[in-house]
Amino acid sequence: MEFSLHSLNIDDRDFHWTTDFNISFNKNRIEKLASDIAQGASGRNTSILRQGYSVNSFWLYKQLYVDPQTGNAVYEDVNKSNSITTADRQIVGNALPKFTGGLNNNLSYKDNRPGLFLLFSAGK
Repeated sequence: MEFSLHSLNIDDRDFHWTTDFNISFNKNRIEKLASDIAQGASGRNTSILRQGYSVNSFWLYKQLYVDPQTGNAVYEDVNKSNSITTADRQIVGNALPKFTGGLNNNLSYKDNRPGLFLLFSAGK
């Protein structure tokens, strides 16, 4: 879903100012897949394509806290095997922002035409 807004703020003989704003919310979900497809640079397989989840979901070990005695990260033992293995990896989010957008201001004064463009994205 995407929304956009255009406004003509000032329209005088020598000075013109317009503003454009847009925001989009994109969601996706893999509907059907024969099997999981692990992906990632250097064979690390940090993302996965899995039915029912978003494209390029993060497939990682979920960190619970840092042990204050050792300073080591403590991860969730999903299968309760008392050791952390690849079976403990889980989907912990995805690479797509919740929303993206932009704000553009165009100014003109006689022959000068400065502008300002801002782009944003947020969420995980």
